Amino acid sequence: MTLRFSARFHPVGIKAIILCRKNQPNIWRDLCEGLLLCEGLVGGVVSMYHIHHSNKRALKVYCADCERIWTSQFRDEIVPVLQNLFGCDIKDTIYSYVGLYPTYLRSIRNRYFLLPFGVSNDRIREIIIHELSHFFCYKAGCNCLTSDMLWRLSEQIVPYILKYQFNRECKEHCYAGEGSILEKKLYCSWAKMEIPFDEFLIALQQNG
Repeated sequence: MTLRFSARFHPVGIKAIILCRKNQPNIWRDLCEGLLLCEGLVGGVVSMYHIHHSNKRALKVYCADCERIWTSQFRDEIVPVLQNLFGCDIKDTIYSYVGLYPTYLRSIRNRYFLLPFGVSNDRIREIIIHELSHFFCYKAGCNCLTSDMLWRLSEQIVPYILKYQFNRECKEHCYAGEGSILEKKLYCSWAKMEIPFDEFLIALQQNG
């Protein structure tokens, strides 16, 4: 698997802004306040586009830094763990588009995810773990589960991966549904590599 960082204003960034304003009003207000944007959606999009393009050099430098950190620190730590957890490898190139995105979106089919400009190294690591977990989950479970079920599962398992493989508590909201899943024995057994992913899927289906 190859991960490439690209400094570009991807069109899906506008969709991310629309979704953020519609579904995450608190984050939207903080975003507007932090970037000194007006509340109007059109004004916000135009302002973000302008800020993005006025910082092309900074974005390219940041992308180069992300590439260096990924190659020298994170790749050898993250990829083998995900390969072992899911029992598969990804041969494709995945792109991380870096820009002023207010929320996190990805496309499994088109092999990319969004990375906000300027986040800390620690946050870069968490985002990469989260997003690559989706790619590995879809790769490993594509013959067993529908796309919707894969999305729900891949959202739910990220907290386990962070907790049991990378010693981090996931503070993010679980978009796949409410309820505590962090201590379910089946999820824990898989995240601790006590059972392989295919057995985990079979057990999940048997348990409903």
